[in-house]
Amino acid sequence: MESHLVAAGFGRFSHATYFPEQLAHSPDSFFLVLVSIGGAMAYLDDWYSTLAKNLKASSTKRFFWKGYEGAPGEMKKATSLFKDVLDTITGRNEEKIKPLALRWISERVVEPSVFSACLTPGSTSMPIIRQAEFDSPAAQYLPKESQTGQLMYVWKTGGVELPRKICVILPTTGDAFYWFRKQIALDLLSHEIATVIPMFPYYGKRKPKDQFHHIIPSVSDFFVQICSGVLEAAAIGSCWAAEFPEVETVFTGVSMGGSVANVAAILAASNSGSGKVGTCPVVATCSATSFLTGVLHNRIAWKELSEAPSGVADELNNLVAVENVSEQVKVMTKENGEELLPTEQNLADTIEVLNLVRIVRLMEERRRDLGGQLPMLDAVVQVAAANDRFVGRESEELGGVLKRLTRKGLNIFERVGISGGHISTLMKRQSVIVPAIVTTFSKFSEGVEEVHVEAPQRMNRM
Repeated sequence: MESHLVAAGFGRFSHATYFPEQLAHSPDSFFLVLVSIGGAMAYLDDWYSTLAKNLKASSTKRFFWKGYEGAPGEMKKATSLFKDVLDTITGRNEEKIKPLALRWISERVVEPSVFSACLTPGSTSMPIIRQAEFDSPAAQYLPKESQTGQLMYVWKTGGVELPRKICVILPTTGDAFYWFRKQIALDLLSHEIATVIPMFPYYGKRKPKDQFHHIIPSVSDFFVQICSGVLEAAAIGSCWAAEFPEVETVFTGVSMGGSVANVAAILAASNSGSGKVGTCPVVATCSATSFLTGVLHNRIAWKELSEAPSGVADELNNLVAVENVSEQVKVMTKENGEELLPTEQNLADTIEVLNLVRIVRLMEERRRDLGGQLPMLDAVVQVAAANDRFVGRESEELGGVLKRLTRKGLNIFERVGISGGHISTLMKRQSVIVPAIVTTFSKFSEGVEEVHVEAPQRMNRM
């Protein structure tokens, strides 16, 4: 493992990363300050927690301020979309993910930033940035403003060959701009990696008019955002695989982006032809419940959620029930160990539907019944921070399920531990994030024993 990390650049000093467009919106929008490197950076999570706890914000500036649904029927619509995604992942829906039909709207050549090692020394190429629109495969479930998808594509000029490596970078919570992910993309150019940067539904120009910045109004909107993001990311992978045969694709992202990247990669792996697929989650989780049990707990509109009618999410919760399996009840607590209150537990039970472990168990069950094979990833590099107060214990659970879905072979699954916390990891673009992505691509070329894994007769309870 050490040789990989040294070769890829782990351990180098990197400049702090700034987000000029996102300052002063809310504490969720990357309030980044210049701090010393090392373990002290973990205190950023503590500062965020204190700020969020004491923030006197109106209800519309808290997540889920409309409760479970903004209007009658929205939870039913979210349930239908989630079922579509589940059926595709688990093999019940045999239809392949269709490549996106892109409409290119702009193209420009840019000067490399002094902070980006984007091209190799002596290179005559220049970074080229193209932007495109597309019709979201989940358009029927999305608000009008989000139905048209947007993405940025970063590659280089100079008569170079078509890219053999594509990285799809998904956004962290609140990343409603391209800037941060574009810097990663520019760094990846020196490794001959092209990058696609999707704009998430409900973010940027896709934000509904009544939504404050990135604060998702309702639980149903949250499910629609996540499920739409998964389908769009998988369709992007399919699009580039169709354009460039034998392409290697890595899905990645920080925090929420990493969690969505994992599901998109699994979906792409089940959909791919000859191309290889990997995932590189950075301080991600397998369960969105960390959203409410970690430091983000104080950013949720609990009063509005407490007024929800009984059973509003029952149909959604029942979708991940696995037949003939006595599943252990997962005991969830707040970050400080306190038990969840009834309103908190209800939300936890609903959001736990998105837990990757439960989805994989359902995938195993259904594919066993259908006599099919589990989709396997060709490479995984998971990055976990030692003092992460957002993800907490969920990081280890994620590692277990990803290892279960990694193709058998030599060292193609790797879990990298770093110092610091959740927020400080965003500042480690050149020392952590970029090297982790490069390392993931390097694992595609390692000796791999091709073994088809059938769904087991008995469930893997992890």
